[in-house]
Amino acid sequence: MQIDPWGGAQGSHTIDFCGVPARFQLGPFAIARVAHAPVVPVFAVRMGIRRYELRSVGRFDPTTPAEAVAALAATVRAYERLVRERPQQWLMFDDVWRDPQAGTPAYEMVPQASGLRRR
Repeated sequence: MQIDPWGGAQGSHTIDFCGVPARFQLGPFAIARVAHAPVVPVFAVRMGIRRYELRSVGRFDPTTPAEAVAALAATVRAYERLVRERPQQWLMFDDVWRDPQAGTPAYEMVPQASGLRRR
């Protein structure tokens, strides 16, 4: 399962990501808590042509909602370290820092001669 930092406010939790609050889905950790199953977050880092390194954050066994949120926060911190280390490997499909309540993006795309740029 993915912990994508996009989606609605329902089922998500706000955690600072790259210095700005973002909403991340709590689903995988909530399911693990209810199922009494561990969560082992893993990231695949491209190291070269057909070469990948799998990085594990650790094992989490959440038994309470607070433990599920703490596990999500630890995973997001590891995700942020990876994004900062290898930003070229992060593809953002949506505005991570958009306020789902307001429905407005954190930045505005404006047309220019060569395409779109952020403002």
